[in-house]
Amino acid sequence: MRLLWVSLCFLLICTSPAYAVTLAEVQSHLAAVDVLRASYRQTRVVIGLNEPLESSGTLLLARNTGLVWSQEEPFQVQYVITDEIFLQQFPGQPRKVKKKADNRELFKFVGFVSSLFTEQGSSLEQSFDIDFAMLAGEAWTITLTPRAANIRKVFTTIVLAGKQLVEDVEINEASGSKTLIHFSDMDTSPALLSADEKLFFQN
Repeated sequence: MRLLWVSLCFLLICTSPAYAVTLAEVQSHLAAVDVLRASYRQTRVVIGLNEPLESSGTLLLARNTGLVWSQEEPFQVQYVITDEIFLQQFPGQPRKVKKKADNRELFKFVGFVSSLFTEQGSSLEQSFDIDFAMLAGEAWTITLTPRAANIRKVFTTIVLAGKQLVEDVEINEASGSKTLIHFSDMDTSPALLSADEKLFFQN
């Protein structure tokens, strides 16, 4: 789940217009993104496995509310994550709930990653070496290399690529494994959750 939260926080930071040409300008548009809906396809390449692990589904990310990560393939499972709870549900089964008090390490990591991508951008520069590059047309890449030893134990680099929105995330782990996530069908409107979407966050 750490990789899930890392990728989603990186997705949120890059939800910005194409005219942003610096990381600071990208961050300045964070306040305009209240709700993000998207599809994803994830490929996880694990050292020691002959074949990559493929999965796909949809996500709903709502500022100040939480994340709904719905995997549809190769099997259905849904995760709902807020500041205080972590829910997991398989079809036809009751939700399994973890509260912040029961798993502080998980929520501590979530809070740490999330704090890097608020309007207070100084934390990002303090924690990562950043390489921002404009490519042909409107395309760009951001490569983040962690400075802290405890973060380097989890991953070595995160590479983001996109145009108007981030389209691809590559998370390179210290173990040599990597996760590739491609986002599509991204939509930031309507900016409010529907009545059905609000039900995801009720437990």
